Order: sequence, then C-alpha cells, then structure tokens
Amino acid sequence: MTFNLVELFELLEYKTDGPVSMNVILKLQSWGLIANENTLKCNNGHFLKLYPSSDVCDGFVWRCREYTATRKQKKVRCEYTQSLRKNKFFCKSHLSLYQIVIFSYLWVENVSLEFLSKQVKISKCCG
Repeated sequence: MTFNLVELFELLEYKTDGPVSMNVILKLQSWGLIANENTLKCNNGHFLKLYPSSDVCDGFVWRCREYTATRKQKKVRCEYTQSLRKNKFFCKSHLSLYQIVIFSYLWVENVSLEFLSKQVKISKCCG
C-alpha cells in the first residue's frame, strides 16, 4: 500500500495527538501495529477485548471482563488490563500513536531529521 502525507492525515482523521478513534485502531491493526482481537490473553487464559478508557493517552486498553471460579467456587470477575501498545516496538514511547505513525512515514520517506522533528513536534536529540 502506498499513500502520501495528505492521505495519511486523512487516515488519522487530521489529528496529531490525543486518544485515537476505533477507525484509527482498525487501520493500525490492519498494518500490524496493534494486536488484533482474539490474540492477547489474560493470566487466566481469556482473550482480551478493546475497551475505551479515559485513563490512558491512547483512549483504549485491552481488558478481560470474564468470570473466573475461585477455590470456593465463587465467580470473580477478572479485571486484567494491558496497554494498547504492549509488546509493540513503540510500547515505551511517550509519543502519541499519531506522532509515531507520522514519524515512521517521514523516516521511511528519508526526510531530514530537522524537518521530521518540526513536523512531528518532537525534539531532535544528539547523543
């Protein structure tokens, strides 16, 4: 798939920061940047599902809401949560998902670091 920067901004709904929408998540899943449904499991072996969350910058988390039996045969709801970014190359990034996608696109297009840092609104660090 090839596209230009304008098409990329259209796909990202003209946003560069803040929570992502489900449409953007679906696009990122199709590119393999975010896990798909029925691939991640909690510690009890249940599949995780995406849920909206205002507590996280991406706006969604993977969560298990299944019931599990305890030793005394009581059912307890599993409240396992996991970041949308877990096990992805950008899991520890402080950038928004929008910035990560735009950065990656510009990097692949081999633009200068100065232009890239200005467009994505990140500082260029010299080691």
